Amino acid sequence: MIEEPEIERSACQTTVRRGDSPLSECAGVGEDGHRSLFFRILEIVKNVPYGKVSTYGQIASIVGISDARKVGFALSSLKEGQQVPWHRIVNAAGKISLKDPSSAEYQKKLLEAEGVVFREDDSVDLSRYLWQDPE
Repeated sequence: MIEEPEIERSACQTTVRRGDSPLSECAGVGEDGHRSLFFRILEIVKNVPYGKVSTYGQIASIVGISDARKVGFALSSLKEGQQVPWHRIVNAAGKISLKDPSSAEYQKKLLEAEGVVFREDDSVDLSRYLWQDPE
């Protein structure tokens, strides 16, 4: 059994400031009845299958945005117990982007348990493991 380190996951905040742009995309359905950006991102991430990875940029592109960082913001909004395979998302170089070493090691172990092999430089071969969205 892989032991999960304590990972600080922020609750979904109503407003996060990035430069001059306030972001108010939390997971769920907004007051206008439309699904929020974070909700759409998390729904796409749920489709990444066991043994495959996706990149922040790929998810952003599928959702129709150009800022891959918003995918990271959405993943960091996850609450404990949400069934979203966050660990299957890596950066464009096929590397884990988590800054905390114990969290990064946990993500790596989760991927290895699914059969994903890391190279010596700790990257994943995207030509082999990158998920191809069927849509």
